[in-house]
Amino acid sequence: MVKKEIEKNDFKNLLKKGGLKSTPIRLNILEIFSKNNKPINADFIFSKLKGITDEATVYRSLSSFEKCGILKRIDLRMSSIYFELSDINHHHHIVCTKCGEIEDFKESEIIERFLLKIVKDSRNFKNITEHSLELFGTCRVCN
Repeated sequence: MVKKEIEKNDFKNLLKKGGLKSTPIRLNILEIFSKNNKPINADFIFSKLKGITDEATVYRSLSSFEKCGILKRIDLRMSSIYFELSDINHHHHIVCTKCGEIEDFKESEIIERFLLKIVKDSRNFKNITEHSLELFGTCRVCN
């Protein structure tokens, strides 16, 4: 999946909308997210900003971004927490359990029908307001 690169003005608007100040570090972090086509973690961001900021600032920024809805947390069953921009098109992930390769895949009509069936068959739930689907296996290289 190709993500649309977000403009700097969009970053400033995202921060303002989330009630956060537009600082150079926050803008740099958002730019890193917009240029990457897969979920990323704090270590990756810190490696890109080494010498510009410290790890604590990166972690605080990620936490603030998640709280105000700019980022969403993705559970990839890895040793660290991964995030991606919340405003990208809804999609899911396939993760290689050997090498960690991550591939996005789009929501499909089959998945949507499956979710509707789950709700229909549920005794206690009337609707699903959001969902996340991560698949795990081995990529073609590791297989």
